[in-house]
Amino acid sequence: MVIASYGEPSAEVLHIFELYLRDPDVRVRQSAVFATSFIGWQEFEKMLVYTASHDPDSRVAEIAESAIQIMRDSDWLSERA
Repeated sequence: MVIASYGEPSAEVLHIFELYLRDPDVRVRQSAVFATSFIGWQEFEKMLVYTASHDPDSRVAEIAESAIQIMRDSDWLSERA
């Protein structure tokens, strides 16, 4: 299992999250969305925008919208620079 960190984005981890965000289990998708906002990689934003507008579960879509806002408002990016 690959563990994501706050470091540089990893193509492998990004791919895993793409799979999680398309998982048939709503709990897996919710968990993936929550995790992206904590990790904060800008590369997740495109995935979250898609999830917010296309996920069949309204709660997952709402969480994705919140995660986008959390990432945009976060100062983690400046702290890592």
